[in-house]
Amino acid sequence: MNTPQDMGAWRVAAAGVPSVYIHNYRMLGAELKGWELVNVAEMADSPGAVEHVYLWARKGFDGKALLRVSISEFGDVGSALLGLQGVLANSMNPEVPPAPKALVPAAGVAFAAGAGAGAGAGAIKGAPKGDQGKKAELHAAWLQLGNLTLRIDSVGDEPADVAPLVKLLATRFTKPPSSAALAGAQASEIKPGARARAAVAGDAAPLIENLAQHAQRNRWVQVLAPTGELRREGDAVLYAGPAAGRHAARSFVIGPN
Repeated sequence: MNTPQDMGAWRVAAAGVPSVYIHNYRMLGAELKGWELVNVAEMADSPGAVEHVYLWARKGFDGKALLRVSISEFGDVGSALLGLQGVLANSMNPEVPPAPKALVPAAGVAFAAGAGAGAGAGAIKGAPKGDQGKKAELHAAWLQLGNLTLRIDSVGDEPADVAPLVKLLATRFTKPPSSAALAGAQASEIKPGARARAAVAGDAAPLIENLAQHAQRNRWVQVLAPTGELRREGDAVLYAGPAAGRHAARSFVIGPN
């Protein structure tokens, strides 16, 4: 692609949104109504990252309406930005403009390609969430969201708008579980340990000290903070930033989806 990439500007943008850390998220097949999860692959192309690629087929379209979803988990925001840079460098789209901010307000850096920019132009017969009959708005999106890099493409003969799925995943990653989910068995909150409670401003405090303990049986971990930095060191998730941000940070175990 020919789109300029200013890593300094990307870092500023990523620091300007609330902090998110996601661990062990998996798509299990029930996320998209009217679609079937037909293939899942774990990739090992990026050092220090865990990437899972999902292929979805629209039911009733004989494999012609397909969505390819790549979700890469990194240890911190800086690594996720480098991952996004690598994904964009390998894109076949000659120009990839920034995504509309309204598409993913919580994303630090996001790009999107419209249906007229390449494969995928035309009527949106395979779109998720009832968008059939409309012209596809987006056939591809690339974004950094916290420690994740996401790439979502319409790859079938019948084009599909990827915007609804982008919004669905962004909401899932950046919004805390509902009160109903917390009251039931769908989610639980992880209380910070004593070291995090005793940390002073500027210290990197472990909000979670043992990720593996919480990410079991298709469950995933979500950490949210209004400001500051979230990063992984070993099996811990650390928070560095103002004390107010650490006190407001919340961690959850969620799932299965």
